[in-house]
Amino acid sequence: GVFFKVIPLLQRGGVEIQKEAVWALENATKFGDLDQVIQMVKSGAVRGFCEFLGSEYSETVHVALETLQNILRRSEDPDESPGDKTANYVEKAKKLMRRVFNTSEAVPDRKKML
Repeated sequence: GVFFKVIPLLQRGGVEIQKEAVWALENATKFGDLDQVIQMVKSGAVRGFCEFLGSEYSETVHVALETLQNILRRSEDPDESPGDKTANYVEKAKKLMRRVFNTSEAVPDRKKML
């Protein structure tokens, strides 16, 4: 539904529109069901959040990071130990960055992100 309208705004809207899209999608990762979060990821929201990380708007960058964290947490296994959760969280983040930026690097060069 609504993700198909908000995600393009995150990716290509003016900066004020992008900031609002970050906040709206962050709420969806907190309060939406898992299927909604999966649909958001499949629709390309993760790349939009990652691209926004280079923004000068620190409060919204923080919200984008929280949103990415929410997405990763929603895919956790509740039976894992805290150490395993952390290790898996880091591995998922690395895989996500590689996939989003189509690179073999765990943390892509910032210049490639922009």
